[in-house]
Amino acid sequence: MASYILQPPGTDVARISWHLRDLITRYQETFNVIEKCTKPVIAAIHGGCIGGGMALITACDIRYCAQDAFFQVKEVDVGLAADVGTL
Repeated sequence: MASYILQPPGTDVARISWHLRDLITRYQETFNVIEKCTKPVIAAIHGGCIGGGMALITACDIRYCAQDAFFQVKEVDVGLAADVGTL
């Protein structure tokens, strides 16, 4: 099922690209809704906050961390520019 979601049937590059753009836009909207919420949104973090978790907490207004919380942006380890905070 994941292969169909990420790449619909067919070989038309333009349609596949448009489908992927639409999919990414829908996933991004989940973070945008948190960012646009008129009420304060609080994130509670314990343990590891990695990847998508970093994007999620940057959309929140307040972040509350336990003592064992740690944060990682692994994109920088492989030489990529991290997109955390570019919502």
